[in-house]
Amino acid sequence: MRKIMNPQMQFGEVDISQIEFNLRCRDEIPKLLMGLQHIYCTPELRATVFEILKEMIPEGVDPNNGCPGMDLWKVFVLGTVRLRLIGPFSGWIRREMLKSIKRKVHEID
Repeated sequence: MRKIMNPQMQFGEVDISQIEFNLRCRDEIPKLLMGLQHIYCTPELRATVFEILKEMIPEGVDPNNGCPGMDLWKVFVLGTVRLRLIGPFSGWIRREMLKSIKRKVHEID
């Protein structure tokens, strides 16, 4: 069964509200992750986003199936980051920035 999000933290996980980002980075992904952090830390906004996500699930999909570790929050984070990566690509500079923020993406999902 796909959950909205797992409220119980596991060993090695970082509290999303405690993640700090490099505000001087010129890439868009840290700004995107800060927005996701804001959504996660604001209960009313988070509830609204999850209601919209529930409405977007296709009709033929069984809500009792799904990967056990892949809750809706992770799908939302990874899908949002993927859509941002499809945009303009600036070569090796972008790849180097992505290497430095990869850890932040894993912390927030």
